Amino acid sequence: MTVTRVMKKTPRSWADSRGVQLRQAIGNLTKLTLEEHSFLADAASWTFTVDGDTIKETVEIGETLQPTPQADFTLSKSEFINGLLDLHLEQWKKHYTPISYRISKGISWKLTLICDSSERVVVFSGENAFPRNYTKLKQLLGIEG
Repeated sequence: MTVTRVMKKTPRSWADSRGVQLRQAIGNLTKLTLEEHSFLADAASWTFTVDGDTIKETVEIGETLQPTPQADFTLSKSEFINGLLDLHLEQWKKHYTPISYRISKGISWKLTLICDSSERVVVFSGENAFPRNYTKLKQLLGIEG
């Protein structure tokens, strides 16, 4: 008797499917906002709005978070999108919390992506914990520290 083993194609997992959807949505990004709040410093918010083939940056710092338009952002839309795709945001957890509760800087953060003209909103956040490539995100956005 001969037994033939038939291998079925494994369907994509939910995470794989979500990753593909997120990567496609990033291609249609209209707005990105990164907010940070710290016990040791003023609150800050950086907003990057896609306007045609350019990116416009607005920074809000301090208690009142008054918007301050910045000089032209140096990356083109395609460089910005490719930089975000290189971060593999689809691998990020929705929320990060520290393994131990020893608070060092006391930073909470929130990254909001608005894609497809507000039809899709993706939010990542954390309290005293970050994805491994969070500093690369800040470098891409031209944010110090």
